Amino acid sequence: FIRKQVEDGTGAVTQDGSRITISQPTPGGALGREIYTVPDADHFTYSIETSPDGGVTWDASVTIDMRRVEAP
Repeated sequence: FIRKQVEDGTGAVTQDGSRITISQPTPGGALGREIYTVPDADHFTYSIETSPDGGVTWDASVTIDMRRVEAP
């Protein structure tokens, strides 16, 4: 990743197998997380989720599936 992931002392970056989760509070006070899931060398999924209740429930606001394709 080419950007600073979390502010010191307020967020976390964790990895569970092929899933990387970046979590930290949002400016509005909710908890936010970005999830990168990499099932294979040619595919990854990027998701953004927010939780208004401290992580009990999560609302997905963006999910993007990416796949590598060979140029003709």
